[in-house]
Amino acid sequence: PTSSTGIEAKYVLARLKDLRVSSLSLSYKDFAVLYRLNAQSLPLQVEFVLNDIPYYVRNEDNIATNESLERLIAILRLKLALDNGQQPAAPDVVLALRAYFKSASYSEPRRKLDALFREKGNFWNTIRSRTFYEILPNALTSNLDEAIVSIAQAKTLPSTIAIIAANFKQIHGMAESLEEALHKQKPLAELSEVVANLDYGIEKFVCNMGDALEKAKEYKTGNDYDNGVKLLTYFKSKGLQWHTVVLLSCNEGIMPRRGEDLESERRLFYVGMTRASANLVISYVDNLCEASIQPSRFLHESGFALPKS
Repeated sequence: PTSSTGIEAKYVLARLKDLRVSSLSLSYKDFAVLYRLNAQSLPLQVEFVLNDIPYYVRNEDNIATNESLERLIAILRLKLALDNGQQPAAPDVVLALRAYFKSASYSEPRRKLDALFREKGNFWNTIRSRTFYEILPNALTSNLDEAIVSIAQAKTLPSTIAIIAANFKQIHGMAESLEEALHKQKPLAELSEVVANLDYGIEKFVCNMGDALEKAKEYKTGNDYDNGVKLLTYFKSKGLQWHTVVLLSCNEGIMPRRGEDLESERRLFYVGMTRASANLVISYVDNLCEASIQPSRFLHESGFALPKS
């Protein structure tokens, strides 16, 4: 067991490194990490990118092509600048505005906004200026000002992301999902739940995730199918096998996933367990979104002796 998904990703990385050291004949292509939901790959990708571990993940989940993540980081950079009494960088402001207004992604408004915020005027005065409203007329009737004030006043990463998820609708796949995780108990349904459990403060998150994103883009990581660790869902692992397989976050609500047919989930878990030809590593977490979460019932059913809490 590990305390949260952020620590779990570090644990998986350490286990893979240890296994390679103990058996020099193994290469990264001999490992696979399986999970129930695609969003669970995010913490792993960050650790793999920052530690130069080759891997493969489906393109839709690759952090190198994740616009939502890029926009999220930009909004958090904007917040940090405001917190420190500094003027936010123009590229961050433009990305934040693209996360709020669909029209801000069109080429002409985007060009004008970039030029406007590069003039280094006061940020608050600029977003309340006539020139700004001429570029984005719908800003006149929006709640952008209030949303940014709320973000600037937020104290923690989860609370900041909750505000972003509620207001910045162009960050696709994040709206309302954190609230669902906290109040409706739908763990890891979307990107924001994973972010909320990385054990990072805002500055550390921006630094680590920003570095990982830039490095992933530069080196086009996540596409090494022939030589890298496979990051796959249980579904995509059917018919395949590896020397060592890690089953990630084997917890109630994740595996089995809440609301799914229990017998189908049980068969899916069996598929995951039987993908390993030599080593099977099973991981689960103790906490999710600051709430205690139980190990999967499938672990007990399979005869695994779990440590007493």
